[in-house]
Amino acid sequence: MARSIFKLSLKERIIIRSTRVNVWNTLNSLDSWAQWNSVCKTASWIYGDPWSQGSKFSMSLIFSGIVVPFTVTVEKSKEPYHLKWSSTFLGITGTRESTVEEIDQNTVQVTDSKSFKSNFLPIKLFYPQGIINKMSQEWLKSLKLQTELMNID
Repeated sequence: MARSIFKLSLKERIIIRSTRVNVWNTLNSLDSWAQWNSVCKTASWIYGDPWSQGSKFSMSLIFSGIVVPFTVTVEKSKEPYHLKWSSTFLGITGTRESTVEEIDQNTVQVTDSKSFKSNFLPIKLFYPQGIINKMSQEWLKSLKLQTELMNID
């Protein structure tokens, strides 16, 4: 974990009992995020082909009970199983990377990496590490629940 007042990097992982394809399809389905993701209030495409480099989407995330809107640009999508996007809010650029790695045919590890940087604002004032960690953990738990429930159907 990199730390300074102008940078912050975080990484969370979770093991999910589901196929890589099911997890990827759930993660890749932006328009359904608000239905299963406890951290995401809204998400929709606003420009370009979904998950192609340079495409944009809007989403609203719940920060400690407050809904905060973001416009996000896709940096890369190495299909399959790797997404990267970024946004700038209040002079702070946040980049998020998600990967889905197969452990065996019915188990995967999802890694959610985030980095924040600013040239002039202290990151922890606007993105407190504890809140960001909790949001990442909730995002991953929601993904786990959604995809493991798909296995029951």
